[in-house]
Amino acid sequence: MLKKLFQAALLLAPALCLHAQIAVSELNYHSDSLNSSGDWIELHNYSGATVNLAGWTLKDGNVLNPAYTFPAGTSIAAGGFIVLVENTSKFAAIFPGISFLGPLPFEFSNNSEQITLRDNASTIKVQFTYGDSVPWSKCADGLGRTLQIIDPAGDPNNPANWRCGCVLGSPKADLQPCTGETVVVSEINYNSSLSANAGDWIELRNLSNSGINISGWKLKDQNEFNIFTFPPSTILNPLGRLVVYQDLALFSARHPSVLNKVGPIPFGFSANGDGIRLYDGSNKIRYSTYYNDNIQWPQGADGNGFTLELDTLFTSADDVCAPSAWFDGCPEGSPGKQFVLCPGFSNEESALSDFLLFPNPASDQLNIEASQPFSRISVLDANGKRLRDVKAPQDAFFSLPVNDLAPGLYFIRVENAATGAVRPFLVSR
Repeated sequence: MLKKLFQAALLLAPALCLHAQIAVSELNYHSDSLNSSGDWIELHNYSGATVNLAGWTLKDGNVLNPAYTFPAGTSIAAGGFIVLVENTSKFAAIFPGISFLGPLPFEFSNNSEQITLRDNASTIKVQFTYGDSVPWSKCADGLGRTLQIIDPAGDPNNPANWRCGCVLGSPKADLQPCTGETVVVSEINYNSSLSANAGDWIELRNLSNSGINISGWKLKDQNEFNIFTFPPSTILNPLGRLVVYQDLALFSARHPSVLNKVGPIPFGFSANGDGIRLYDGSNKIRYSTYYNDNIQWPQGADGNGFTLELDTLFTSADDVCAPSAWFDGCPEGSPGKQFVLCPGFSNEESALSDFLLFPNPASDQLNIEASQPFSRISVLDANGKRLRDVKAPQDAFFSLPVNDLAPGLYFIRVENAATGAVRPFLVSR
């Protein structure tokens, strides 16, 4: 008899674990001020069976706030979603027709907070703490986006397991490509070098095959009071680009041939990281992104003469607020036009042009040897996109790890204070 009970328990155990596969899959803790849906949270059942949530509780990190108790009859189907909202009227105004539970008896902190989900036996099913500073993304901190889980079975306390969702979020739905975001920021110049100061500027790109009238649209940074309104007759042509500049004199001095431009904006972008937001004429947020200057982000744009370029392979399924979505563009950028091989990309004649690369092809390590010391090494892909910058120790020899590069064609550029040179190399395994 005991043996049969033990066998039955073993058979039942996987089912019990299966039913416990509930994840917090999306979090809106700080809405955009003009498009607030209130605070809300999405749960996802990533198991293969319905889970009964009656009597379960959700709690924020404030000990003075009561928990929310799921009412009788609440269940979540296999693969399904449930949304719990703090402000029912705000949520319904932004997402009419989407069902929800609530109201929650608490709000989520705009900074950082622990969230706990317990079952009806008070057993913790999910507990994690989110934040609004590095290593967490700032995209959901008042910039109109939400945090969305990447792997529901992964650790929700790991910031790398979260990404930025689309503007306003996607309650009761899987992570979706942001196909509605047809106007994007494709280049950012937020901290010019002292010797080539063009002022702050950004480039907008129309991803659609139709012209978009952005007259009356508004551009903001992270500061609610910094606003630029696009003038009448501002049209973004199909697949076109438009530069928005801060200082006409500075910009024109560095880029006299760029005519597709508008401005001036009455504010600059922070050299320490900032948000960028676009609103249409009815103040609906249409796009936002956030960049930073910490070591995770390309460093060439932070006062070193380059710009942040949106990845040439970027799609609407990618996270536009992730460091991996951006790279160091050309020196002084490519405002108003598509990124191409940077001027001077070819191997110019110089005292460094005789440098050697070996072994070539390389698999794990590439040795670089020149006739004179060099101070900087750049790795570029076959299109000239800068993948990595390395500060060399003012030596004529350097060993560069390449084991993280996929097999294919790349280029190495070595530089010193006076000159630079480029050579191709292959990664092969």
